[in-house]
Amino acid sequence: MALQPLLSAATLASDLDGYRILEAGARAVAAGTAEDLAQQSYRQGHLPGALFADLWAAFSDPASPWPYQRPGAERFTHAAQAVGVRAGQRVVVYDRANGIWAARLWWLFQAYGHTAVQVLDGGLDAWCAAGLPLEQGEESAAPGDWVTSAERPGYFVGRDEVLAVVNGQRPGQLLNVLRRPVFTGEELRYTRRGHIPGSQHMPHGALIDPGSHQLLPVAALQARFAALNPGTPIITYCGSGITAAGTALALAVAGWHNVAVYDGSMAEWTADPGLPLTTLGG
Repeated sequence: MALQPLLSAATLASDLDGYRILEAGARAVAAGTAEDLAQQSYRQGHLPGALFADLWAAFSDPASPWPYQRPGAERFTHAAQAVGVRAGQRVVVYDRANGIWAARLWWLFQAYGHTAVQVLDGGLDAWCAAGLPLEQGEESAAPGDWVTSAERPGYFVGRDEVLAVVNGQRPGQLLNVLRRPVFTGEELRYTRRGHIPGSQHMPHGALIDPGSHQLLPVAALQARFAALNPGTPIITYCGSGITAAGTALALAVAGWHNVAVYDGSMAEWTADPGLPLTTLGG
């Protein structure tokens, strides 16, 4: 039986040794220093036994012109082995934000075939709210032995597939998950303003409880996605595929399965002046 996408803090706490626990984060360097703030925060307090999974470097493609792009099967294998992931092992990922970093790592594991992976619902905040302990310092693990040979189809799409949807050459629903001012074009966040023509809009923040940082209950998520057609594939996109993975997780929790992430998202799309964009009101 397939695992549910989310795992509660109580369930994880009852079986810590049964999981490889990963804290998903991205490098954030303080101005004028070489200190990685994400790893510094990890060292100051993390879930017991958790290793840090760097989505900026280890779990992304350094050769891509766009940030945070998926790394390819060989690089992903090496990154997963470096944080101790073993074949058949259950993995739980969490972050210390609103879940999008954990969701991105969860989506990558799914795409590369390690499906025994879940996201800690509410992340670090939920763990601490339950009064559960943290550890300090750096964790280490023996290298894992899990290997993937190829990316599974259906998890990611590129600009050509998105353009085919825009041109009516393939079925699909484009779902922009950025903040509304960015979607409308009121705010210039990327190279050009606006959104991909034909896109529906659901800001990811509307799917999260602002107090707990947990996803909304299933019924509330289903209500948020009620305008989508269940018979047509969904393509989520954001700036560079991180928040889009967060919404892909929310869709999975709500019972949607035919979902893909446009990895290049607006970083790639807006960089090409030949690709169309739409703004609201002009």
